[in-house]
Amino acid sequence: MMKPLFWPWLCLLHWASGQAAAAPGKDGWEAVWPQHEPVEGTADWPSVRYSHSSLVDAGRQRMIVTHGYFYNHGQKRPAFQSDTWAFLFGSQRWTRLVSPGNSRGAPSARYCASLVEWGDAAYMFGGTNDKEQELNDLWRFDLAADQWTAVSPASKSLPAGRSLHASVTVGDSMYVFAGLDKGDFWRYDFRGNAWHEVDENAGGSHPGKRWGMQVVALDASGFYLFGGVRRTGSGFRAEDLKDLWYFAIATTSWRELAPATASQPWPSPRRYAAAAPHPSGKGFLISGGAECPGSCKCKRDLWKYIAEVGEWEELQRGEELTPRYRHSLGLFGDELYVFGGESYSPYMYHNGVMRTALQPTLAGTE
Repeated sequence: MMKPLFWPWLCLLHWASGQAAAAPGKDGWEAVWPQHEPVEGTADWPSVRYSHSSLVDAGRQRMIVTHGYFYNHGQKRPAFQSDTWAFLFGSQRWTRLVSPGNSRGAPSARYCASLVEWGDAAYMFGGTNDKEQELNDLWRFDLAADQWTAVSPASKSLPAGRSLHASVTVGDSMYVFAGLDKGDFWRYDFRGNAWHEVDENAGGSHPGKRWGMQVVALDASGFYLFGGVRRTGSGFRAEDLKDLWYFAIATTSWRELAPATASQPWPSPRRYAAAAPHPSGKGFLISGGAECPGSCKCKRDLWKYIAEVGEWEELQRGEELTPRYRHSLGLFGDELYVFGGESYSPYMYHNGVMRTALQPTLAGTE
């Protein structure tokens, strides 16, 4: 059996179906699409999955979910996904946009790829396939036609194949940083259809090699990077991180954003969390993830970073959301959605959709 990248152990799957809905609102999570069986999904809803790719197509009021992975315990085989789905916020139902398989010109089955939006399209880069190969192909998903097209960059220089990297759109470029055992930095120019290695400020500080981190851009000046994990020795020994960095486009330089005091609230170290902008546009959110000092413990916490003052605030929510990592987070209006992921207690994969409400401004307690 193939073991996914840095899976600490293999457990028996304890399946929890029909997750009960909680009262909606800012005090808790609501299951707007409860957990469904079979794990393989049907023509009406997706399979369970983690390390999938996802983004919110706000203009069409939907969340795009594509690719990913789970281990099918019933069939005793790894299940790499290649289908593409949309969760419709209005009807709170799924619709399949692209069937499994790449016979229609879609990207091959994979997980740990990145997905960003530019113009009226989503762009998928990299990932790991079912042969444990790290990929460096680039695909464009037309959000109006719901169709994939392979992109052939005009540049001769290309980033190496990678997975568990971070990608973010800033202006007319996609920035791709690091990945499993990598610390390099690339920019894809959408208009010029070309890759460029980013010439970082050599004399400045740098986040270094890492994978499983989160990135968020709030405007055209740069983006934030939080956490992840890096190898500390041979084998699987690794360190979970909680550092926060900002990359400035104008100076092509990194700056670490450290807490002002030791008592300042700060998220604990974690890998494979999920991130989304705050509705105010002046901060961002970090959800869940896992910390693995030996055995892994998944998290269910939700944090807000207020960029203007450089402070973190933990948002208080109920316990309706099962602790998880390798999930996705999507913001639509002032509502935050969680899809997919993997949990350890109980051990399960997810295909339910959870929702919580947020304040449209940063002021006050959420």
